[in-house]
Amino acid sequence: MAQRPSLEPISWEKRDLGWRTADYQYQTATEAQIAALDVAQLWGVSDTPKGEATSDDEWALRGIIEEGESRIAIIDVDAEATNISRERFVRFREGARLPSGSTLIRIAKNHVEYETNGVKHIKRLYE
Repeated sequence: MAQRPSLEPISWEKRDLGWRTADYQYQTATEAQIAALDVAQLWGVSDTPKGEATSDDEWALRGIIEEGESRIAIIDVDAEATNISRERFVRFREGARLPSGSTLIRIAKNHVEYETNGVKHIKRLYE
């Protein structure tokens, strides 16, 4: 059997005022805490891409998937389009021909390297 609590009202004089809301305060992070949350350290990004980033309006890098030792680039083949459709996002592996006619050379953790007419370029995520 369980005892049901009383539903009778309690007068102000008999109420226990010991229960109150918890106080809070803002805390500032130390330099060590900020360094621990550094994105580059968090995601293990150690290699800075060499070369210049390009602005290729025909396509955009939207994601990178790691499958074991290999990576797959998710590329928006129509970055200028305003509608979202499944056909816009295509998977590409290293060595594939991109929508602009370039060749995908390397897929890194946060960028891809591709070659157009013998010139190497880099495109970063969401660029």
